[in-house]
Amino acid sequence: MNIPAKDDGAGKARVFFALWPEPALRRQLHALALHYQGACGGSVMRAETLHLTLLFLGEVSQENIRKLQQQVDALEMAPFSIHLAHIACWRHNRIAYAAPEGETAPLQTLSQALRVLTDTIGVEFDRRDFTPHVTLLRKVTQAFESQPIELPEWKVETFSLVKSSTLNGRASYRTLKTWRCT
Repeated sequence: MNIPAKDDGAGKARVFFALWPEPALRRQLHALALHYQGACGGSVMRAETLHLTLLFLGEVSQENIRKLQQQVDALEMAPFSIHLAHIACWRHNRIAYAAPEGETAPLQTLSQALRVLTDTIGVEFDRRDFTPHVTLLRKVTQAFESQPIELPEWKVETFSLVKSSTLNGRASYRTLKTWRCT
């Protein structure tokens, strides 16, 4: 089952596939970001923007977005769970993030399936290795080593194609379409 959203019309859109944590987990992730901001500085991501990027595509034409949605409609993916078990910091881009530990095969499988479908229609995308994470802070001023965190299991039942834009200097995300894992 999929949950459609309205189309913006002509032109290109900056898009990515993502997982959105359920509200309770999102609140906990945001609280964690606020806690770590005191120790490492940086800008806390707004709670409503917290997500895990499965595949970043960049600028894509509306025609290719429609083709991509049709391709993904045929994708079958069973629900799965991930466990965000540590917070760490990338020094090179000054980002603090929460990352999974343990079994990530279903997450890797979903990301890879989206890469294959995207390749099938000839859409360019970020080909760097998939490193699952949820960005919590940007522009961190004091880097830190990976630390364990206690969060509940994340039950993944949907994934989305999301349009990214900047509004008043802030990232704004709009879901174009959501697919249910069945």
